[in-house]
Amino acid sequence: MRQYEPRTPAGLVPVCEAVQEICDSASMYHFTGFRPDPFLIRMDSGSGRSCTVRYITDMFRLNRVLDFASSRQDCLELKLDGTLPQLRDALDEIHGAAEYDNCYREVIAMDISALADHPNETQTDEFLNAMETICAQAFVIFFVRRVPSAREERLIARLYEHVPVIRSIFVDEYTYGELAEITARIVEDTGIEIRGREDFVRETAAVLEAQENTRVSQARALAMRLVRRADYSAVTPYIGAEAVQEEYKTMKGVL
Repeated sequence: MRQYEPRTPAGLVPVCEAVQEICDSASMYHFTGFRPDPFLIRMDSGSGRSCTVRYITDMFRLNRVLDFASSRQDCLELKLDGTLPQLRDALDEIHGAAEYDNCYREVIAMDISALADHPNETQTDEFLNAMETICAQAFVIFFVRRVPSAREERLIARLYEHVPVIRSIFVDEYTYGELAEITARIVEDTGIEIRGREDFVRETAAVLEAQENTRVSQARALAMRLVRRADYSAVTPYIGAEAVQEEYKTMKGVL
């Protein structure tokens, strides 16, 4: 079966560059079985983390950076809440995901910010000790907020003590143009044709700016509203910039 290059996410240039660098050395990873150094991505929740994880996973599969042979789950996404029971459940989930090997060897993404509030508690020590082994077995992505708190920075410093080589990646806030592109892609992914795409993206960017929307979740919500405004009378439903203008009037309460 032919495999297609995953679509590059809008607004995630630092991540894409880091992933491409790893893919350029895919032969080495495939031959040796080594895992790429973990990523520490400074990116807010609601800003496309899941999309980022999926892109990395797809690129690693396409380029054979990982063999994806230990499990039917090619990636795990975990959000730690800072408690010891939930951490242990998360670690059990990682171990339990290994179906065809003695450990899970694919992609693990985890939001670790909540652990920062428990610096001297058992869960943080257990987490740090576990990462020494897990980062050698799988490719791990640590997510923290785009501007971490002082406590998060201390947690990050401790993480580096246990996993000395981690690639830190800062993801800046999306521009309105990037969010508009994300909105357009979500609409297109439903099968709707965008007629006059450039105008559509420009009008969408203007609406997002007027509403001061800066998150992917807000762009997704706008896309879902625009889908309802598509013309479904044609064989292929379509939408244009005028639908964006009409939606904005509705959002402002102007009939």
